[in-house]
Amino acid sequence: APEAHVDLENQRLARRAGQQTTYESRMRRSDGGAVDVLITGVPRAYEGQFAGTIAVITDLTERKQAEAARMMLEAQLRESQKMEAIGTLA
Repeated sequence: APEAHVDLENQRLARRAGQQTTYESRMRRSDGGAVDVLITGVPRAYEGQFAGTIAVITDLTERKQAEAARMMLEAQLRESQKMEAIGTLA
């Protein structure tokens, strides 16, 4: 998506300006599958000039799965509470 490229360019420019950046993205694994990741980029300087970035990439697969499971359980709990309320009224 074009907006993703613009965002990545903004992140790169921020690091060149000396700012640490943290953002979510999607990457391809060696088997071709997609994986959601959290990328933290820390700019490095040499003699006062931007010299590159050190990046830490964290796989968010387990976190995303846990969030989805939590949301499903919360929805089930709300539905159960509705049914209980209906039963109490009857």
